Amino acid sequence: MTKRIRSKIEKEVDAELEAKTKDELLADFDESQALHVPAKKSESKLISIRLPMSMIEQLRNVAIKKGDVGYQQMIKIFIADGLTREARNDMRMTG
Repeated sequence: MTKRIRSKIEKEVDAELEAKTKDELLADFDESQALHVPAKKSESKLISIRLPMSMIEQLRNVAIKKGDVGYQQMIKIFIADGLTREARNDMRMTG
């Protein structure tokens, strides 16, 4: 949300609050319901990895060719593909 929009919303809310009496505000509060927001479990962990600039450029080019995918998402896709391939190889060796 941009600062301009946020400022406009804040002004509208302030104006509405100023226009209401204490009793009206209390009535609104009494009619309100608690909002339950479940805790968000992070399934991701932030890591830092240094890659050669040439590799990043290649990733960006591949991501552009694929379409609606950023280069960081491409990294995740390549890692997932590699892990899947590795798991298949492990199953062949043990199975």
